[in-house]
Amino acid sequence: TEKAANKIASALYSLMNEPELESDLIFFVAYHHYFMTPHFKFLQQAGDRSKKPGYQANNILVRYYLMYHDIEELNENGWKSQKKFENFDKSLETLTNEQKIRQINKANMFINLALQKLKSYINRWANELFMACLGSEKETAQRAALLVVADEVDISINSETRQRSFISEVHGREIELDSFSSFISQFCKDKEKIRRSQSFQQNANAINLIALGANLWSAGTNRELNNFREFYCKTFLPLASNTQHVENFVKEASLVSETGLTEKMRSVLAILRSSVARPVAREYKENAKIRILSANQHSTGGIKGQRQMTSAEQKDEDIRSNPSGAPRTTEFLSYMEIFNKECERQGNQVEYKEKCDRIKEQLISDNCQFSEKRHAKKLEAFKKSQEKPKAPNKSQLACGVDHTPLTLGRIQYGRLGKANIAALKMELRTRDIQFEEGLNVTGLKKLLKEHELKRLESDAAESFKSSFGPMTQWIIDD
Repeated sequence: TEKAANKIASALYSLMNEPELESDLIFFVAYHHYFMTPHFKFLQQAGDRSKKPGYQANNILVRYYLMYHDIEELNENGWKSQKKFENFDKSLETLTNEQKIRQINKANMFINLALQKLKSYINRWANELFMACLGSEKETAQRAALLVVADEVDISINSETRQRSFISEVHGREIELDSFSSFISQFCKDKEKIRRSQSFQQNANAINLIALGANLWSAGTNRELNNFREFYCKTFLPLASNTQHVENFVKEASLVSETGLTEKMRSVLAILRSSVARPVAREYKENAKIRILSANQHSTGGIKGQRQMTSAEQKDEDIRSNPSGAPRTTEFLSYMEIFNKECERQGNQVEYKEKCDRIKEQLISDNCQFSEKRHAKKLEAFKKSQEKPKAPNKSQLACGVDHTPLTLGRIQYGRLGKANIAALKMELRTRDIQFEEGLNVTGLKKLLKEHELKRLESDAAESFKSSFGPMTQWIIDD
């Protein structure tokens, strides 16, 4: 009974027998299946344009609309009409009336907090990164474009004939476009700032075409849309839509920082690693298909898919997709050889040299380093803090002069030792205090302290601090 496993099991058994806690668990299971699973599954999968997991900047605002819509459906007891919450509703039947009211209040409170938290994430994508929504599906991109150009340009689309809804292939569900327009209008507070931004000004004509119904991803020969698509792919598509790659980026940062390099050289190494890793892995996968593998305890030697397995139940599964060891080094050297030959081939071209010089300037120049921006930001913040008037603190409000015991004519008890016994006896005689001649310095100090406290009376607590003022003028020998 004293083992940890038994204690944990006993505690869990006790908790499982609480109907109210069981109801809490059923609610979280329902919320998980209703909201967390479908939306987080979408956020983790590869983007329809980027083809990389975690990079869905073009679809994120539309997804936030669906998330917001789904949570709003649960608000104010709306969960009662949702099929996935039927078990939670049934769990309330076994509770007392007081417990039932408390459970309903907890559910509504949880949903309301979830809605408020979601709003804080929406604001950034609905304002600062609003332009990213213009790369979503044609229907939602048109509504987003209409929001920012409707006041500037005469859009020749009758609002009564506009498409009201469509089945989204990306999100796998129907999207009400009027509701989506109301959503982005509610959260987009910086329309003027968006119009004045360089991204909008450079591509204003293309955005007007999108508002009129053009598709950014099938622009054909339209030069303005093609230019905007190229700009979009360089500016917005590389933005991560969630933080699932953070650990990988931290690992990369630690790898390029191991030798104590400067920040600019770390940036160069990080860019080189990111540009080399993908083609090396891609070539490795292609060559792995025809690579002759050695025999082992599970199979004979040969090409993957053609080997004989020792057991009929085993299958010739795919080999590791991530390159490592000698094959990785071989692929890396092969790639760098091709890369260097291509650089030599283009090395004599004027345009190529100018491009190299420009990139070198951006990588090496101190003015282009993030550290410079970081230091400038800190300096600016420091200057602003110095200019801002502040209320005086406790130390600044302090007034008066603190005197040492010596300047007040007091002598600290702690400083009296054997060398001061004669002076102490003289002080005690002056105060008419009786004492034994053989008393040591500690006893003499105690008698003096007791007399001093009586003399100070009510002021003792404030004035007496392990020191006393002698009644006679005497000198303590060093």
